[in-house]
Amino acid sequence: MLGRTTIKGKRSANLVTGLLIMAVAVLLVTGYAMSATMTPMTYTGKVVAIDSAAKTFTVQSVSLDRLTFGLHEGAKLLRCEKEVAFNDIKVGDEVSIRYQESAGRYIADNINLSPEKC
Repeated sequence: MLGRTTIKGKRSANLVTGLLIMAVAVLLVTGYAMSATMTPMTYTGKVVAIDSAAKTFTVQSVSLDRLTFGLHEGAKLLRCEKEVAFNDIKVGDEVSIRYQESAGRYIADNINLSPEKC
């Protein structure tokens, strides 16, 4: 009877240890992948399209590359150092964007719009 309890206890301990090792490995890999894609980057160009329903906008750089950005929750949109709303973005605005790439999407957290008149 004592031998059976000990074997079951060892199997349970081995199972728990194996699951913990797998969980730690998954967390490490996921954390590394997220840190690699969550590095803030900048992009500068001209707004060429706006999708108000999706709250996205497309920016074309001087090299003619185009990226479409969504907004991070709590993103700051600034014009003349004053906070503005998404609806204040206009096609033709020159913008400088700080963003992160996540799951193949570009998420802006800071957008500086060209000044109209300050």
